[in-house]
Amino acid sequence: MVDDPKITERDGKKFCTLPNGNQVEIEDEIINNPNWVNVEDAVKIIRVGDRQIRNLADKNSWDKKYAYINKKPVAYYLKSQLENFQRSRITDVLTSSAVHEPESKPQENPNPEKTVGQNLITQHALEDIDSVVKKLQPYIGDFLETYKKNQERIIALEDKRTSAEKSAVLWKTSAIWIAVLGVVAGGSWFKLSQTNSLLFQSNSNLSEKYESTQSELYSTKLSLTQTQHELDMIKQQQNNSSPTTNSVTH
Repeated sequence: MVDDPKITERDGKKFCTLPNGNQVEIEDEIINNPNWVNVEDAVKIIRVGDRQIRNLADKNSWDKKYAYINKKPVAYYLKSQLENFQRSRITDVLTSSAVHEPESKPQENPNPEKTVGQNLITQHALEDIDSVVKKLQPYIGDFLETYKKNQERIIALEDKRTSAEKSAVLWKTSAIWIAVLGVVAGGSWFKLSQTNSLLFQSNSNLSEKYESTQSELYSTKLSLTQTQHELDMIKQQQNNSSPTTNSVTH
């Protein structure tokens, strides 16, 4: 790896230049370190795309190291940071759901501006939620993925409903023009029927002629085949009689 032109050495350490021009240290020992995961494993933990993983890493300043694999730098992330981030996401969702009250049942509160967010739930309850989240961790990713797909389906159905409404308005607006075109088409239908009848008759005649020609061609081909067979037999008889003739001459 030292001979690779993309690798440089300084103070006994190896460095590689990223596509953006930044130089990073290469630490191949993290490849087999269970505390560090690559982008593919990070996607499985957080259940988002690889590009979102990179964006979240930059946004949250996650620890990152690089290994040199197949002549290119590969990023590795600290596994514990990803798991903590995933747990915090689920905790926020559950907390947000727990503090929602129906609008039809307002309660008196002397200081409403302070009764939002986590102020409406005790620290003990938060700890219980976090404990439940940890137990459900293996299944939370699938739940979020299913929720995301359902949301996408809802959006798609809304788009289809909007398109259907626009199509209905368009059809209503153009109903008069359709009726006019129907009258014009009805006036031309008789002539079109006659033309179709003539075309059908012509096509039938052509089909009959084609079948007749095919039959004659087949008969001719069969006759030629028989003639060729007879010629071959004559040639064979001549070839068989040639040695006899030669022997008589001698």
